[in-house]
Amino acid sequence: MDHLGTDEFTDLALGTGAGPSLRRHDHVDRCLECSRELGRLLEVVRAARDVSTEDLLTAPPDGVWRSIASELHLGAHLRPPAGSVRGRLYG
Repeated sequence: MDHLGTDEFTDLALGTGAGPSLRRHDHVDRCLECSRELGRLLEVVRAARDVSTEDLLTAPPDGVWRSIASELHLGAHLRPPAGSVRGRLYG
């Protein structure tokens, strides 16, 4: 039997859609390669679902930023735009 396709792995990991047939589920149970791939995808899904607002990045304190700017020779007057870290990562 062929290994599961990307869409089948996605459906299993996310728990969405009709998902693979019982025969395909049996394949995952018996196939080490597919079982490992599904395990990796499940870890990603769990990690993504566990993200909360407390995990959002914030700008470093002024002293940290001054040290970074100094080491990179950016000049003390330069600062990252307000919200730039959050804006890039969380839209």
